[in-house]
Amino acid sequence: MKNTVKVLVFFISAISLSAVYALLYKQQIGAPVKAEWWLKETVIKKTDLLSKVKSPERIVIISGSNSLFGFDSSVIEEGTGIPTFNFGLHASLDMSYLSKVASNIAKKGDIFVAPLEYTYYVRKSMYSDWFINNMIAWGADYLHGLDIFDQASFIAHTDARRVFEGLLTPKRRVLTSEHDIKRFIPTGVYRGYSYKSIKRNGDIITPENQTSHVKSLMSNIDAEGSPLTYESSSKPAKYSIDQIIKLKEAIESKGAKLILIWPASIKSESFNEMNESSSHFISEIKREVSEEGIDIHCKPYEFNLDSKYFFDTYYHLNKSGEELRANKVLDCLRREVIAPIHGA
Repeated sequence: MKNTVKVLVFFISAISLSAVYALLYKQQIGAPVKAEWWLKETVIKKTDLLSKVKSPERIVIISGSNSLFGFDSSVIEEGTGIPTFNFGLHASLDMSYLSKVASNIAKKGDIFVAPLEYTYYVRKSMYSDWFINNMIAWGADYLHGLDIFDQASFIAHTDARRVFEGLLTPKRRVLTSEHDIKRFIPTGVYRGYSYKSIKRNGDIITPENQTSHVKSLMSNIDAEGSPLTYESSSKPAKYSIDQIIKLKEAIESKGAKLILIWPASIKSESFNEMNESSSHFISEIKREVSEEGIDIHCKPYEFNLDSKYFFDTYYHLNKSGEELRANKVLDCLRREVIAPIHGA
């Protein structure tokens, strides 16, 4: 009998502590900790700008920052005659977040062009420290959209130190008001990582120069763990493929279409068409998604460009790179997407 009481007390205590922790967790969501708050502002601004594009057919670019800092959408729009909007965000955002965004913005007739970064094919779960930190900072709408089991899992994967950091951080305003974000008139002037850098078509036109970071990467190509391999030593992950399927379903449920294409990448000894590891990696990605009935359009190395076209990371293009890449995307879309859809 005593043992039964002890077990009962243990379970009641555990449940009580879990409930208290869950309440504390909920209380600190939105705390002004260090996070990429500009991304939340960017989502607000882009959603507002896209809502003003009234057309029975729209091309929407969606992926991480190889689109955010990597497209001249006006080239696509002028070449296809279809209004084109750049909804590129950040590759550290989980695919489930992109699916939520796509579901919110998609309309019947839209063509979503997704040059997903290679990390989206090899990610094994959503639970990176970066993603968790940002979602409990500014992603409350995402968290509330999770079912109770995923919410519990999200809490379980959060470092308790991050929870207490949120609880102890003094309250202050870190987000620009939604009213002010929407009211801001885009000028196209580059203001760094900010919604104020965005043009009316969602593009951020970056400077022409190349930063010291890219130059350093190119001078240390053989360094262990160099990002210039684009994770080509990894294998496509089941979680990632499942999330791509969910992205497709989210978009198609709104009467829109998903077109996967390859992302921009720096051509180097570590990643190019002749590199055995790169070629095997690309082949594995193509095989995995094709088994799910999904094609990746364009030639795999069509956007594998010289480092002189990159701005401040191995995914971000400079102004010349954006234009070059946009023309290559236009050629591909005309060849493989627009003509088949329109029966040309």
